[in-house]
Amino acid sequence: MADPRLMAPIGSNRSSRSNRSNSRKSRSFGPRKTGPSYCWFLRGYMEGIHCLKSHKDESLTIFSKYVRNPDLGVMAHVYDEMSARAESGLRPQAEAVRALLDLAALDLPQAKKLSENDHWDLSRIDEIQKSGFLEQLGRR
Repeated sequence: MADPRLMAPIGSNRSSRSNRSNSRKSRSFGPRKTGPSYCWFLRGYMEGIHCLKSHKDESLTIFSKYVRNPDLGVMAHVYDEMSARAESGLRPQAEAVRALLDLAALDLPQAKKLSENDHWDLSRIDEIQKSGFLEQLGRR
């Protein structure tokens, strides 16, 4: 049984010291959108998509391993679907964003008011593309 002195009533702002320190550590997920680590993350993601599209046999083997399905015919179908949808430049497709907003609008009507371009900051992706990174990947 937990020590009742450490437990806070539901809805109160009081919490134990360990809970506060853990909440600080888990407040954000993924790389911050500023600084070099975010660009490194995006470049790694772009390189992963490039490897997916340029190394079909290795990709099929990896899919087969992680999906635990040895049937390479099925994995080839999965590969075809994924490689066709994976955007090398990481640019969101307006039709896909609109479809997701329409789906969200079923539960949240205010999502219908959003446009496909709301809440997108593509400046880091522009920066990576201007640096010639994607062209370098294509030459590998």
